[in-house]
Amino acid sequence: MISDLLLQTAAENQADVVADFIVAARGYAEANPSPAWLGAIATDEQLLNRLVTEAKTAAPAGVQALGVLNNVLNPLAAASAKFKASMQSAAMTVLDRSGDFASTKLLAWQRRPLNETLGRFFGDIFIYLDTRGDKGAPGPIPKLILDAIDTAKAAGPANEPLVVIGHSLGGVICFDLFGHFRPDLTIDLFVTVGSQVSHFEEIKRFKTSKPTIKGPQRAPTPANIKRWINVFDEVDIFSYACDQVFDRVVDFEYDTQTYVLKAHGAYFEQDRFYARLRARIDAL
Repeated sequence: MISDLLLQTAAENQADVVADFIVAARGYAEANPSPAWLGAIATDEQLLNRLVTEAKTAAPAGVQALGVLNNVLNPLAAASAKFKASMQSAAMTVLDRSGDFASTKLLAWQRRPLNETLGRFFGDIFIYLDTRGDKGAPGPIPKLILDAIDTAKAAGPANEPLVVIGHSLGGVICFDLFGHFRPDLTIDLFVTVGSQVSHFEEIKRFKTSKPTIKGPQRAPTPANIKRWINVFDEVDIFSYACDQVFDRVVDFEYDTQTYVLKAHGAYFEQDRFYARLRARIDAL
């Protein structure tokens, strides 16, 4: 595939630029399967230059804001010979035949970075589970987070709502803290983003998890969490939906419009994420 080829020939520090180009080009090709300008294209180089221009115009807002497509021709130039050969065999096909960029080509191409990310993630989980302590004697991680929340709450107005946002494992830890360690702490709004809270409940790793509660029965959301929004992206392999596992949670599917290795950290880099989250909060 052309997308495979471009990724494989890009230098390691140019991967994000090329990958963002492929995502944008795929979106453009889906919306414009037979653009009128194709008739005026005589060479592969002309096609690539025009496609970069068109894809940049049609790129998602987050990609446009970062300006990552401005210099995409530089890393693509290194692949020009192979790109030409691929064009002859691909018959102008820009899309990956799998129909989903979040698939094997990027996973295979960056297997080592993904393995490193997974390794750190599971390492962090084990450290937390092994050192979290208990309600009467919280470990260093629970104590650090709870002290920070208490400090922030004390510094604000007495009637100010307490809003806690937890990303990834942060959401898992906060859920554990609010449900077991500090059920006295009222959380007016809990927002989990790209988190694994439902997965940890299903494998019964929370202090409050009850082995007798299993699907299709939903586990109770801790009573001190008044409202809970869970944000996930289907491309983000570290994020999980929650409304089939817990009661009183509102799932919010958000498309980062990026790819597997980037999706998990992309939420807070995009202005539209904050705008859509605010709209969700206002609708509660």
